[in-house]
Amino acid sequence: MNAIFLNKIKLNLDISETQISPNGRPIRLSAISKNLKVPQKYINGSYKYHWIYTFRYLDKEDGFVSFEYDYNDNFLHKL
Repeated sequence: MNAIFLNKIKLNLDISETQISPNGRPIRLSAISKNLKVPQKYINGSYKYHWIYTFRYLDKEDGFVSFEYDYNDNFLHKL
């Protein structure tokens, strides 16, 4: 997967790219991790996981925001 979508806003999964978040603040991808609290599933010949994409805000307020996606790359919730 090269990008995630939040309310029709595309966020590329490129750690070197500065982007604009859905709330209008500049962000950059900081980390991609598996949610190990959710079991893996065997789907269509391979194991699938829940993934967490963490972005860092690059403005004066700073901070992080994370989004979880399910086995089929569907948005679940903001963490």
